[in-house]
Amino acid sequence: MMENYKEAEKYFNPSKYNSDKDNILYTNKFLAFIYAKEKKKDYDKITEMYNNALNYNDQDIDCYIELANLNELRKPEETVKMYEKAINLIRKIDFDNYNFNNTKNLYDVKDIFPEILNNYATVKLRLNQINDVDKILNEALTIVKKRKASVNNEIKINYQQNPLNIEALQEEVIFLIERLSN
Repeated sequence: MMENYKEAEKYFNPSKYNSDKDNILYTNKFLAFIYAKEKKKDYDKITEMYNNALNYNDQDIDCYIELANLNELRKPEETVKMYEKAINLIRKIDFDNYNFNNTKNLYDVKDIFPEILNNYATVKLRLNQINDVDKILNEALTIVKKRKASVNNEIKINYQQNPLNIEALQEEVIFLIERLSN
């Protein structure tokens, strides 16, 4: 339990919250997060805590994601609803001006959005709800391709600014090998 507490504690710092409402919200949210990491889970207690947090903020994407993860095998119909709520909230985010470090979230939704879409599609397939699964998966694929292109562009820009000097690197490696041989 203690290691899970330490993991959640890095997110939970009551002094950074502005109100009692925030303290209650994040206390429920992070305690549920801790309990969800236990080997023997009390699903009802964890669900209650996330729902308590959602009573204070029904826009909390983390709670919907965690409820979806928690219930994926036990209550797939409920999981679909939770993913739908999370996805609808995520789609409202302006990712061009999004900075995860300025949020109080457990997850950087910009990074995990394709995974959420994939998980959502997987649960829908298991329930034989196949009507829009291809659209969901194509959206995830489009995001991944854009991200890959962006990363490749960043690498290209960084290389132009700081070109890797293969010859100098090779000379350094040869020098170190010779030095070790002596």
